[in-house]
Amino acid sequence: MHPKIEPYIEWAIFKFGLEHYTLERHDLYRSINQFNETVYSLSMEWFPVHHTQQAQDDPDYNPIGTAVIDLDIGRSVANSIVFVGGKSYASQSTFSSMEDNVCGRSGCRALFSFT
Repeated sequence: MHPKIEPYIEWAIFKFGLEHYTLERHDLYRSINQFNETVYSLSMEWFPVHHTQQAQDDPDYNPIGTAVIDLDIGRSVANSIVFVGGKSYASQSTFSSMEDNVCGRSGCRALFSFT
């Protein structure tokens, strides 16, 4: 992991209460927005600490409770937060109730951004 990414990971742990998670995968993306500005995003997949070996063997598998977080690095905000299966092990009260979020078959997406 590149040292410049570490502060964003530490921020995510603190901001979203990910003490009961491990960072399994991360990727950096570059895109252009509608104002023709370059946007850099950090996508992270956080697995619950009690996940099974299947999650490590299959790169397409995300266990129930996986937190998938997409950060806009330039603006330091979360573009999206999805909990697989609508289950969260986050310690922050923000995620203790999913009633403020949109939940479907693939998980829950937060209706708000974080700064």
